[in-house]
Amino acid sequence: DFQPFYNAGPTQKLPVIKVENNPAVNEMFWGLIFNWSNNKKISPKLFNLPGQSALEKKAYRRGLEENRCLIMADGFYLWKQISKRQNTPYYFYLPDHSPFGIAALWEDYEDMDGKSTQSFIMMTTESSSEVAPYQDDMPLLLDHQAMKKWLQPDLDINDIEIILNKKPIDSLKFHAVSPMISNLENNKPELIKSSVPSDQHGNYTLFS
Repeated sequence: DFQPFYNAGPTQKLPVIKVENNPAVNEMFWGLIFNWSNNKKISPKLFNLPGQSALEKKAYRRGLEENRCLIMADGFYLWKQISKRQNTPYYFYLPDHSPFGIAALWEDYEDMDGKSTQSFIMMTTESSSEVAPYQDDMPLLLDHQAMKKWLQPDLDINDIEIILNKKPIDSLKFHAVSPMISNLENNKPELIKSSVPSDQHGNYTLFS
């Protein structure tokens, strides 16, 4: 029944794989739900967690040991800021377009009515050489071996630290895409196709 996402983003309910004895796909919201607000700009800190911060802060220690999960994807978007008012989106992927895992942590949130909701936060790392010109950090991508380890229920904290400190995957391809990705209601295959660089307002930019 799975339907592919071409424009998955924060606050959406997305499939992830939890660390369990029999790992299975679970649907969770992307972001720390209890901090969401309809009246303020949502901070990226509610959706992305640097791997090094997770290791250094006691608040995330239990999550690293017990609440790991895996986001499955075959690409991700980044915006390059050209000027104060101009940004252009780019799509990054592996040369063979194969899927990869992104490290994440999940949590249970219980609201005032006792309703439980599960959400996840994506882990990030320093950018690879391809990504660095566009952004300082990037999703913490895991290769096949690291994915298998990340999903082991009894994984030692030292092994977790090794995974979080691995050098970022350095063989990504990328191209400019349509600024229509700024609207999460747009979700179609055309979004990942190469496009003439343009800013978020649809104005074409003169660089490659």
